[in-house]
Amino acid sequence: QPGLTPKASTFVYHEVLDEIIPVAVADAMVAKWCKDGAPVTYMRNLTGEHLVGSYTGGLAAFAWLVSTLNGQPGVALPTGTKCN
Repeated sequence: QPGLTPKASTFVYHEVLDEIIPVAVADAMVAKWCKDGAPVTYMRNLTGEHLVGSYTGGLAAFAWLVSTLNGQPGVALPTGTKCN
């Protein structure tokens, strides 16, 4: 849908074993955003399920945000998919 692809750098994280939201949903969203030219960093975790993932992924997201806002976007990048 037009207008739903982010223009700013975006960090997405998702648990592969998420029992509430299947990882395929996040995979498809990130693939579409990348195809549409969005600057996305995507981290897929194997550390737990939905609740644990919000904690572990949230820590990585915070580190990514701090480094990005400090003008050092590559400093705290987790291993994962990066497009643009």
